Amino acid sequence: MMLESRPPVQDLVFQVYGRHLHPELFEILATKTVERENYKLRVDITTTGHQITFDHPELTLTEIAASSSQLLPEAKRLMGFKLKQGLSKRLTCVNNIHYEMCFHVETLAPDIFLKIHNEILQDGVYCRCPPWLHCYQYISYFSC
Repeated sequence: MMLESRPPVQDLVFQVYGRHLHPELFEILATKTVERENYKLRVDITTTGHQITFDHPELTLTEIAASSSQLLPEAKRLMGFKLKQGLSKRLTCVNNIHYEMCFHVETLAPDIFLKIHNEILQDGVYCRCPPWLHCYQYISYFSC
C-alpha cells in the first residue's frame, strides 16, 4: 500500500500533454468528473499530485503535477516545468479553445501556513458544490 502523502512542492513537476496518459502511471486516490454537452473534465488526485484531463471532440489535454522522479512519457508533451517560483503560460489550441495555467510557489512562516491551510479546510467543509477537496495523510515539514 502506498502512503497518501504528496511529496514536497520542490520535488514536483508540472506537465501538459496533448493526449490521454495511461492510468497505470498513477495511483489515483480520488476522482471527480464534470460533463457538459461538448466536453468532459476529469480531475484525479494522485499520490503525488493531480491529473486533469479535458476531453473535447477535437482536442484532449492532460495536465499533471507529479513527482520529478516519476517516469513520464515525452510523446505529445506540450509543456513541462519544475514547480518553483511562479509561472504563467497560455496555449492556443483549436476552435478558439485556449489552455491557461498559472502557479506561484512561496514559502510561509509555519503559523501563517497553518492558518491558510485551516481556512482551506473550512472552505471545503462549507462548500455547497461537490467536494473537490482531498486531504492527504498529514506529514509535518516543520522543524520542531
